[in-house]
Amino acid sequence: MMKTVQAGAELDRMQKENEEEYFQELEESGDLKYSESQLGLDGYRYFHPETICGEAKISPSAKRKAERFVEKYDLRKHFRVNTGFLNNPIFGEMQGQIEVPHREGFPEVRLIFNRDHLHYAHCGDFSCKCYGDRDIKKHTTLCAHEAAAVLLLEEFLTTYDIGDATDSTGMRFLRGEHMEETFSENDVPDGQEPCRIIPQLSISDGRLTVSFRYGPVSGSKRPYKIKSVPEFVDKTKKREPMPFGKKWTPVLTEERLEDNSRRLYDMMRRILDEERLHAENFINRSSLYSYWGTSHFEMTFRDELPLYGRWLDEFFSIVAENAGPLDYLETDHYDYYKEKKKGKLTISPEAHRPSFLITAYHSEEGEFLGVRLTGGMGQCFYGERRAYSFGNNELAPLNIRLAKLMEPVEQAAGLEDIVMEIGRRELPEFYHKVVPQLREMTELSEPDDEEIQRYLPPEAKIFYYLDAEENQVFGRGAALYNTRRHSLSEPLNNRPLEPYRDLDAEIRARDALEAYFPYYDEERDLFYNDREDGICQFLQDGLDRLFTIGEVRSTERFQSLGVKRTIPLNIGVSMENNLLDLKVTSDEYSEEELLDILQAYREKKKFFRLKNGNFLLLAEQENNAVAELSVMLDTMQVSLKDFVRGKMQIPAYRALYLDRMMQSMENVYADRDRHFRSLVRNFRTVEESDYEVPEALRGVLRPYQTVGYQWLRMLDHCGFGGILADDMGLGKTLQIITLIASLQGDGGR
Repeated sequence: MMKTVQAGAELDRMQKENEEEYFQELEESGDLKYSESQLGLDGYRYFHPETICGEAKISPSAKRKAERFVEKYDLRKHFRVNTGFLNNPIFGEMQGQIEVPHREGFPEVRLIFNRDHLHYAHCGDFSCKCYGDRDIKKHTTLCAHEAAAVLLLEEFLTTYDIGDATDSTGMRFLRGEHMEETFSENDVPDGQEPCRIIPQLSISDGRLTVSFRYGPVSGSKRPYKIKSVPEFVDKTKKREPMPFGKKWTPVLTEERLEDNSRRLYDMMRRILDEERLHAENFINRSSLYSYWGTSHFEMTFRDELPLYGRWLDEFFSIVAENAGPLDYLETDHYDYYKEKKKGKLTISPEAHRPSFLITAYHSEEGEFLGVRLTGGMGQCFYGERRAYSFGNNELAPLNIRLAKLMEPVEQAAGLEDIVMEIGRRELPEFYHKVVPQLREMTELSEPDDEEIQRYLPPEAKIFYYLDAEENQVFGRGAALYNTRRHSLSEPLNNRPLEPYRDLDAEIRARDALEAYFPYYDEERDLFYNDREDGICQFLQDGLDRLFTIGEVRSTERFQSLGVKRTIPLNIGVSMENNLLDLKVTSDEYSEEELLDILQAYREKKKFFRLKNGNFLLLAEQENNAVAELSVMLDTMQVSLKDFVRGKMQIPAYRALYLDRMMQSMENVYADRDRHFRSLVRNFRTVEESDYEVPEALRGVLRPYQTVGYQWLRMLDHCGFGGILADDMGLGKTLQIITLIASLQGDGGR
C-alpha cells in the first residue's frame, strides 16, 4: 500500500511538471489562445431539440401519461440513441434514432429524426391507435408511448451533443481504410523478414475453396494457418501485429510479402470487399431503416474463401506461374467420418484434352444396339472465361465449351468415369451434333467406326425455296435424307416417323420458316407473307436465319427484293443576290420520292417501300442520310412544299451555320459554289481582312476592338446586319465610331 501511495505521488509530480512545461511552450509559440468556436464551446449543436421535440404534437393527457411511463418503467435507463445515414449509406445527411425497447407493460418505440424535425415513428402496442410504422407530419398527433420517447430524447439532446453535418460520403471517406493506408509508414519495420502466403485448395462436394498459411520465405520457421482471413486482411491494411502460435507475432504489412504473395493478398482483399458490399446492399434493400453507424456485415466464412467465376480464373493465373505443387485436401461433404484425402496438386498451364472412347455395343445375340461413350474429364470447376479439370492430382484449364457440353453427363457420373450409351434411334443426333465437337476438343478414339457407319442414317439436309409476286413473298422447305425427301409442311405429330428422320432438325427448320411466313396455302404447299412489315423483317433478319439452318434457293423475282440502309444524297449550295440557293438531289430517286421518304421518316415509320419494290430502313441508327437531311431542313426552316418544288432559298447570313452543318453530315455529299466558299472563307479570316482602321483612330483601338471593327465592315460588305454584344466598358461605341469614320472615308455613306 505504501509503495502505491509513493508511486501515485511520483506520477502526480511528473504529470504536473510535464503539463507546465507544455503550456509554457504553447504560450511562447502563440498557440495558447483558441476561440470558443475552435474549442467547441460556442453552443453549437447539430441536432436542435427545441424544434425536434418542441414541434411534436402531443395532447396534454398523452404528455401526462408519458411522464408516468418514464417514471413507472424507469425508461431513462433503458433507451439508446444512435446516429447514422437513413436508408442510403452512400449519400445523405446524418439522421438520428431513439429506440426504447419493449418492457413488460410498455411496448417497443422508435423515433427517427433529422436535424430539425421528427419524420418517422413506430409504436409496438397492438391496442394503440398508432400501432405500426408511420411518417410524422406537422399535424400528426403522437400517442403516449411515442410521447415518452420524445421526453427522453429532449433530455438526451439537451444534455449530450451528438451528430455532425458531415454527410455520408464524407464520413465514409474519413473512416475508410484508405486513410490508414495513406497516412501510415511505407517502410517495412526493421528486423521483419520477408514473408509469403501459401494457398491450400479444398475440394468438397463439387465446391472449390482455398485456405492459406503464412510464414517467412526462408529459415526453419514453419508456416502457420491463417485462421481468420478477414482479420488477416484487416490487420495487413492497418499494419498491425497478429499472433501465429505462441511465440510469433509479426507485424503484417503488404510490403514484406514476396511478389506472388502480394497478388494472392490483393485477391483476398478484393474478394472480401466484394462479399462485404453484396451483404451491405442486401441489408439496405431488406429493411426500410436499416443503416445505422457502422456496417452490420458479418463474414460467413473465416478460414477459407470460395473460388468460382473470375476469382477462380485469377487464382489459377497466380499459382500457374509458381512451378511448385500446391497442397490440397479432398473431403466428402456428406460423410464426416470418411477419411480426408491429402496430397500435392500439380498446376498445369497446358489445356487438358480428355480421352474418350466410342465403341459399338450389341445385344447378347450380337444385334447392333448403338454406341457406348467412355472416358473421363475429371471433376470440373467453372471460372468466368474457362473451366478447370481436377483429376490425377492435377488441376488444368479445360475448354469451357467442352465442359458445358458434357456437364449433364459429368454430373451424373460424379467422381467416376463417364459411361454413356446411345441407341440407334438417337444415333444421328449424337453423331451429327456431338461427335464433331468431341473430335475437335478431345482425344477421341473410334475403333468401331466402320461398323457404326453402316447403321448411321444420313444427316438431314435442309433446303429452302423462296419466291415473290407483287406484294407477297412465298417459301417452301424440304428435308432431304440422301435421296429421300420430306416436305417441312408435313404434320409431324400423331403419326409414326421413318427411323432415319431427325425430328429436332425438321422442327427447327419449320419453326424458322413459320416465324416469317405465318400463312399457309395448303393447295400449293406454300408458306407466305403479304404484310409489308413482315416482308421487310424477313429480308432484314429472317433470310440470315434460314442460311444458318440450311441452303437457300430463290427466284429472280425474289432476288430483286432488298433492304437499303442509306440513300445517296447530294446537296448543292450557291449564292446569288444575298440569298443561298439549296438544291437536294439523288442519282437514284426523284424529288417526289425523296419527299415521300422524308414524310415517312417524320411520321416515325420504320421503313419505306420504294417504287422498285425494295425497302428503305428509316430508323435513325439505320439511315443517317435521311435523318441528317431532315434535321437540316428543319433547322433552315425549309418546308417540304418548298423542298419538292426545288425552291429552297435561305438568307445568306446563315451561311456559316449551314456550312458547319454540312461539315458534320457524314452521309451526304455537299457541293458549294465559289461565292459561298468565298463568303465563308472571309468570315473565318476576318482578322486577315484588308479593312484598315482610319488614320485618326490608329493606335487608339485595342487589338480585340480592331477585330470587332473588321467584323462590322465584313457584315456591311455582305449586306448583313449585326449586333455587338461585348460586356459594358469594352468599347462598343468606339468600334461603331470607327465603322462610321471608315465608311465616310470610303464614300461618305
